[in-house]
Amino acid sequence: GDGINMSHKAGRLEVLGTVQVAELENHGTLALYSVDEDGYAATVGNFVNADNATLETGFVADGSVTKVRGNSALLYGTLAMRPMADFYASDRVITLDAPFEFEHIDIELSDVVLASSSSPTLTFELQENSEELQVMASRPQTAYSQYAQNSGASGLGRSLVRIASRATGDMQNLLEALGWSARDGHEVSRALDTLGAEAYDASARASLA
Repeated sequence: GDGINMSHKAGRLEVLGTVQVAELENHGTLALYSVDEDGYAATVGNFVNADNATLETGFVADGSVTKVRGNSALLYGTLAMRPMADFYASDRVITLDAPFEFEHIDIELSDVVLASSSSPTLTFELQENSEELQVMASRPQTAYSQYAQNSGASGLGRSLVRIASRATGDMQNLLEALGWSARDGHEVSRALDTLGAEAYDASARASLA
């Protein structure tokens, strides 16, 4: 509630709901996963992210982030941006929304980093030399084929990479599901075997579109 003071002393705290407090001090790693109907993960009167602290906020493909808003903020330490489950087109630069909205704010962050991704097929890279927060999403050439058990599945995997920058409809849904399946890739391996020739034909047609 609005009258509550909250202090996170150490360690990693994953907040799966939303936060609404009068005072929030973070001295550990505070990871925000959910937003309210207005798109905010936390509404805080006064927020302090200490020198030794990490604030971890999530983002999706359209650049939306799990934002923190409030009256005043002192932001030290590290800001970590974490990719969340979504369809990310290959080789696309995503300009992220500002993760903070405060009436009075003092930003003295020592570092801005990407939090590790749980995706078995996607890679993310923070773009330097930009005044905005920008992330490049991509898929290595072996994003799917590295998990293939045979040459047919490997061919399908390579085909999926080729169309991932412009996939639509069912193919986009498939790539999103594979992109956020088990981190060790075993579900990608199983999917390549299950999909077989039909998906290969669909991906080939899409690559010609």
